[in-house]
Amino acid sequence: MREIKYHAYLDGEERTILLGEELILREITAPEGYEIAEDVKFTLEDTMEVQKVEMKDARTPETPGVPQTGDDHWKPILLFALLGVSAAGLMATMLYKKRHKKADEAKKEE
Repeated sequence: MREIKYHAYLDGEERTILLGEELILREITAPEGYEIAEDVKFTLEDTMEVQKVEMKDARTPETPGVPQTGDDHWKPILLFALLGVSAAGLMATMLYKKRHKKADEAKKEE
């Protein structure tokens, strides 16, 4: 077999490979939003044509949003507001009864 020299892209060292030898194309990191592709095995053929090796990354599956499980940040605020309105209503009722009680007692004395 005839030897052919090529320059490796990963480490920059000149390597010697044999035509017909099985090689592995391996992806180290994938672009954001994609998963690392599986290794692609290929053989360097003794032709004068361009040999293409294709590797495709699969998109990272989108995870659905987390369902609400009762953790609502508005609930404490609404509860506090409801308690405030209830307390104000109770105070208003007590003041109303107190004032009218005095007025009723004054009418009875006459």
